[in-house]
Amino acid sequence: MAEQLLQDHHALRAVFLYEYLQGHTSSEARRNLCTVLGEDIISLNTIKNWFKKFQQGSFDLNDKPRSGRPRSDIDGDISDEMKTEPRASVRDISSSIGLSSTTTFRHLHSLGMAPKFGQVVPHELTDDQKSVRCDLALSLLTRKRRTDWIKDITTGDEKWVLYVNHTRKRQWVPEGEAAQPDPKGELHEKKVMLSIWWDSKGVIFRELLPDHATINSSLYCTQLEKMVLAHQSLRPKRSKLLLLHDNARPHTSLMTRQKLQALGVEVLPHPSYSPNLAPTDYHLFRSLQNHLAGQRFHDREAVEKGIDAFFASKSPEFYESGISQLPMRWQEVIDSDGQYINY
Repeated sequence: MAEQLLQDHHALRAVFLYEYLQGHTSSEARRNLCTVLGEDIISLNTIKNWFKKFQQGSFDLNDKPRSGRPRSDIDGDISDEMKTEPRASVRDISSSIGLSSTTTFRHLHSLGMAPKFGQVVPHELTDDQKSVRCDLALSLLTRKRRTDWIKDITTGDEKWVLYVNHTRKRQWVPEGEAAQPDPKGELHEKKVMLSIWWDSKGVIFRELLPDHATINSSLYCTQLEKMVLAHQSLRPKRSKLLLLHDNARPHTSLMTRQKLQALGVEVLPHPSYSPNLAPTDYHLFRSLQNHLAGQRFHDREAVEKGIDAFFASKSPEFYESGISQLPMRWQEVIDSDGQYINY
């Protein structure tokens, strides 16, 4: 009802007139309207202008005839312009159709348009890469008649954890005053790499590397041995370990492939440039980054405590939720002909 009233200008002005005839001031009328329709939904100046007309004895609630192009024509021109170039600025659109930027912005708002950043993708996919994404997604989706088997998937990856996790937030300050400055991150931030493997029941194995150390094939193979031992201990009823990891060089080198074969680990196919098909990227690390945002760690021990606190806060349902999204994501890749999916 409130949305319909806002869209019906004549009905809304009738409410203004009712408030005026009740002897209310423009401020009182606005307060009454905002209580019903939502905070700051009507500007005080709008009500003041109508109250001024009423005071002058004019009670006509209709718009006066205006010269110029009909509203429907303007909306159509704007819609056509945005279909041609959705990244066009308000200034570009207004220049193209011969309107002021203010009028163009008002029409964009009335059309329900809002400026948004597009999803940042890791790579501009070629047709061949899209085809591979579709083929691999289909092979995984049809691997078995039911999708219960995904609960047996073990997945993992590496992530840099910063000692100082910068985050910028808007600040509420008095008009005319500057917000407090945000310190810029250092060129070479102090950081430590986290390696982790997990499944639908929780973490299987994780470790922090020495400060600034990174992953190579030799270290990854050593970690795989530890992970497999932990998996055998935590998941003794599973006959075979299914591993889903990305195509980073240490994960796909000849040394690593030979080690995985020796350990009896089956590696599930994963298309290149596809973090939105890797549960560690789209679920675990995203949640971890949100947890770390704004935190500052003075030493390695503090980093470890911060990471321990994150994992201690996660229930088994958190891990199950991350893994359970895989069939849906594979299907969306197929439905979109291999394009990136938006989340």
